[in-house]
Amino acid sequence: MLNKIQLNWTIIFILISGIFISWINNVQLHAQASITESKQSFRTYPFSDPSPIPLMNNVYPYYKFDGYTAKSVNQEWTVVTLENPYIKVLVAPQIGGKVLGAFEKSTGLPFIYFNKVIKFREIAMRGPWTSGGIEFNFGDIGHAPTTSSPVDYLLQKNNDGSVSCFIGALDLPSRTEWRVEIRLAPDKSYFETNSYWFNPTPYNTSLYHWSNAAVPVGEDLKYYFPGSNYIGHYGISSDWPILNSGRNISYYKNNDYGEYHSYHVLGEYTDYFAGIWEKSNFGFGHWSLYSDKPGKKIWIWALSRQGQIWESLLTDPELGNVQYTEIQSGLLFNQAASNSSTTPFKHVFFAPYHDQRFSEIWFPIKGMSSVVDANKYGSLDVQTGEGFLKFTLCANQKINDNIIITQNGKTIYNQNISLKPAEVFSDSISINSIDQINVVLGNNLLSYKINVNKQLRRPLLPNTDFNWESTEGIYTEGLEKARQRDYNGALQNFLKCLENDPGHTQSLINVAEIYSRQMEYTTALDYICRALSNDTYNPDANFLYGVINRKLGKLYDAIDGFSISSQTLTYRSASYTQLAEIFFLKKE
Repeated sequence: MLNKIQLNWTIIFILISGIFISWINNVQLHAQASITESKQSFRTYPFSDPSPIPLMNNVYPYYKFDGYTAKSVNQEWTVVTLENPYIKVLVAPQIGGKVLGAFEKSTGLPFIYFNKVIKFREIAMRGPWTSGGIEFNFGDIGHAPTTSSPVDYLLQKNNDGSVSCFIGALDLPSRTEWRVEIRLAPDKSYFETNSYWFNPTPYNTSLYHWSNAAVPVGEDLKYYFPGSNYIGHYGISSDWPILNSGRNISYYKNNDYGEYHSYHVLGEYTDYFAGIWEKSNFGFGHWSLYSDKPGKKIWIWALSRQGQIWESLLTDPELGNVQYTEIQSGLLFNQAASNSSTTPFKHVFFAPYHDQRFSEIWFPIKGMSSVVDANKYGSLDVQTGEGFLKFTLCANQKINDNIIITQNGKTIYNQNISLKPAEVFSDSISINSIDQINVVLGNNLLSYKINVNKQLRRPLLPNTDFNWESTEGIYTEGLEKARQRDYNGALQNFLKCLENDPGHTQSLINVAEIYSRQMEYTTALDYICRALSNDTYNPDANFLYGVINRKLGKLYDAIDGFSISSQTLTYRSASYTQLAEIFFLKKE
């Protein structure tokens, strides 16, 4: 009887244990994402009230903050926390909507730099700027006017279980509007930043956007930015990552020369960049479509005293913060300074009524000493040595698929793996050579082909036959000034073109646009009519003809111009928008 009772209790225990284990697995299977808003106190070094006089430059009508302090106060800031079982992301709506930092939870390590103090210093276009996290820059070169001021924000729980913090603002100098959705899914070890940028005006403006992230530095930090060259702000090309001197600048510690460094890396087709701290086998990764964000930049403070003083100027080292480095993604290949205009890497217009939409993901990397590929599925490392191949996979989401390695088309390894987000799998095999080896996860979810050349052949040097003293050269210089919102300088160039060639169509159009910006509509109409006299179907001229005539109240002439410009894809949406507004006003 006793044995029977013991047997029954054993069965009951097994059943309860099975139910409990099943419940635990179910909880893990149905991971949750949460979003909360709270007030958190930070040691803060504030800035002064603004100057009452606006800045008469590219950021007009903004004013400047020009008072800073070495004395801190404890100040409460609004912090939005997005969290799932794998990562935690902090957002600061009162400080430009920046991501304050991001952490991998199993290690507690930041994969996006978290500054434990908020220490404003005069760095941005309006003055105050604080380091760390990810800032979103839209409008003009430099840290955006909104980088240290409150922006609009909205918290949202989505039907798929993910959570979102939307941030955004109006950029007054360009009159453009930007929004960024910071989104975290319940079952991913990455977070997304989904951006939307819209030019709601009938005029061109500067196309300038960079997502500027920070990560901690270290003697063991190595950057994995695939490419063969880098260009600076002036568009001048140099070798990457090995300089002519033999210095490998993909290692942070080897940048102990010269002043600060800006490396806009290019020359290889790739969607990702990453970095690894080799002593801890921990790192960071970023992925976006090459067609969305071809710009990939590293920024490093000088490793001399010139740069190191900023470690204490921008943070308090006694709280545990170290120096940082910036990793950035952009719509263009470089953050072009004015001198870049003489190279292939010029500035670009953001066209009227156009928008830009792009998505990026940011993620931690665990258990890897290098990276050969990375995306939303995970990060992959492949290493070869004398007679062996070793691979490591760090998952960014749940994976249940096969790792297949082929050589010369023949399968030499095929293993099913099952990983949770942020889990790591590693294995090695014997090989006789590295010829024609391909490592693939599933149906090309991740892949790496050894010795496959993805280098690009885009020209990096300026065309020496281009004559900057010619009418075309003077026009190009003016166009570059207009793209940088130096409209007075641009006007002088375009007028000089017309002195040389009174019928130069594009100069006539650009002079008309600048006069229209200055609300000299009658003068603008004269120039745009001269351009249409050269080519009645010119879409640029017709659209601007419509804009100017609408300003002058000549609505049927405006309808005429917009109707013709609508025949081209470039202006179709913008023209239809203008036509719809006119017909609405006319109650037609």
